[in-house]
Amino acid sequence: MISKVLTDMAPIGMEVLKTSLQQVNVTGKTVDSISFVVDKVNNKLTYYGRPFIKTIEDGRGPRKQSAYGNFDTNLEEWLKAKGFQQKKSKSGVTYYQIGDQWFSAKSLAWKINKEGDKQFRSGQHRDIYSKAMEEFKEELIQAIKKDQKEEFKNKIKAQYK
Repeated sequence: MISKVLTDMAPIGMEVLKTSLQQVNVTGKTVDSISFVVDKVNNKLTYYGRPFIKTIEDGRGPRKQSAYGNFDTNLEEWLKAKGFQQKKSKSGVTYYQIGDQWFSAKSLAWKINKEGDKQFRSGQHRDIYSKAMEEFKEELIQAIKKDQKEEFKNKIKAQYK
């Protein structure tokens, strides 16, 4: 049954994805967000993660919505975890050194929201998980084909008993 193959292989794909993401892991939130659901009725396997997971490979473009999404707070956590040099102003704002410039998380978030991040502006795709997941998908397809052949053989054999 296809659903059994999906159920058996789903954790393998999740580990492939998590292992791939480990190479860029900073806070662990994205890796920890990975999960899956097997829809046995429709024979469908879906992986879930944080909504911006695609930005890991292609970068974050300029903001399209005006709603506040805690980007500056998440960015500050990332800057701290990444170990950027920091200093506090007299008003208590923390600034982080990026290259030869100092930015607050709020001002850096504003700049990224306006222009996109460096990865996005470069226009380059960096493979973090896509190739590994494509390879897993091919393995999954082969496992389903093998299972379907076996199921078909068993049905034929059962008719001639």
